[in-house]
Amino acid sequence: MKIFRVFVIIIICALAILPTSNGVAFAATNVYSDVLEDLQKDESFDKNDYPINQTDYSLELIQIAESYSGELLVYVYQPSAGAKGILTKKIRIKYPNSDTYNDYDLTLLSKNGVFYKYKVDGYVTDYDSATERVYNVVQIMRSASAELGDKVLDENNNTISYVPYPVNWTFTAKYNEGELYYGKEKLESVVITDKYCGQLRFTSDDFTRFAERFFLGIGEKYTTLHFIAFNTDAEIEDLVAAKVSFDLKYHKRVYQTAAGDTVEADEYSSESKVVSLSKEAEVTYKGGLFGHKYSWSEIMSVEDFCNDVVISSTAFFKSDFAEGSLSEVNNKKWVLCYYSTEYIDVTINPSPGVSVRTVEEYATADTSILELTVNRNGVLYTLGVVDNYQTGDGIPDNKEDYGVNEEWWANWWNEMQEWLRYILIAFAGVLLVVVLIFICPPIFKVIKFIFRIITAPFRALFRSSSRRNNNSRR
Repeated sequence: MKIFRVFVIIIICALAILPTSNGVAFAATNVYSDVLEDLQKDESFDKNDYPINQTDYSLELIQIAESYSGELLVYVYQPSAGAKGILTKKIRIKYPNSDTYNDYDLTLLSKNGVFYKYKVDGYVTDYDSATERVYNVVQIMRSASAELGDKVLDENNNTISYVPYPVNWTFTAKYNEGELYYGKEKLESVVITDKYCGQLRFTSDDFTRFAERFFLGIGEKYTTLHFIAFNTDAEIEDLVAAKVSFDLKYHKRVYQTAAGDTVEADEYSSESKVVSLSKEAEVTYKGGLFGHKYSWSEIMSVEDFCNDVVISSTAFFKSDFAEGSLSEVNNKKWVLCYYSTEYIDVTINPSPGVSVRTVEEYATADTSILELTVNRNGVLYTLGVVDNYQTGDGIPDNKEDYGVNEEWWANWWNEMQEWLRYILIAFAGVLLVVVLIFICPPIFKVIKFIFRIITAPFRALFRSSSRRNNNSRR
């Protein structure tokens, strides 16, 4: 009898835990129903159109759907059928009533052969807000892996963490005679074909750094400008706005040394950020009282970025590309200067025999361009972007040199020599005329005679004008 009771309890618990499916149409389905069961509710669906190929690690979005409880579901064809543990990780989408694209994580709900069903994390459908809802889907992504043949470290030493697969469909969910149906049409997007994530380091001038050492101890401080240089699959003549997502990582290290022993403490934090950029937005940075002044726009052409930001020269300052860095950007067309951070390295001596060094620095990672706004004959178009997640190597792409700029002074002296040559020639000509006047008086008379001939028409004209004025007064 006890065994029977235990058996009944187990059956009841199993029935309570196991999910059930009561969806009557593919358009509004149960979250926990089988992926293939959902797909087959569409009469046009044929699973034979989706063959298995376990060496094909690509992703293809088949359909999206809203569940009864409001989740947004994503149905993906993965030819590898689970080989290498591949999962779709993210989706780039613009939701109904939203004016911007964003990336969202996906949670696996069901898989059956090459078919996978995911839930978009953090989204709940508002069925009451509209009878028609529009979803613009640009891409889906999976993790990058060298084992799958992905390029995880490119030729510029940038790390790639997510691989994108274009979708470029607009899905429309709307009711027709009480039933929810989906339509879809092609969506225009921009594909990033080549990208480099880099940074520029702007230091304080020597005078300010001396002041910092005097008041704070031994220390250094600089600002880091994070940028993306890139190309696109379609020609863009006028790029006016952009949106970029990235992770901002903070690292603080404290080294305390006393009696010859050093104790290190670390503090980490990370946050995801999305920034909007504009071609009209300009930023200025000056490295201290006598430091160099940098100016840049958030959106620039590569030519302007190189010539106006990186490469500069004054009498006591020089900035240029670090070795090998120019080749990383000079074959790109556009640059997004998307964020700036500070680096501080200060050592103080709070008491005799004790020193405390504090290093605070920021880095950006998993940078991706979400959308671009282009101007086409006076009309603005905001387009979703197919792009990976990429992280720079953290090494500055520029080099600065405060001090006497020998090259600047050499160029200045060459220009001055040209001007001095012209001045000396003019002075020699004047001096020659003066000498000839005093040495050879007849020459002075000849010059005076020539001058009178040249000015004779003007003097005659002036005299006749004076006579007319006098006659008119009479």
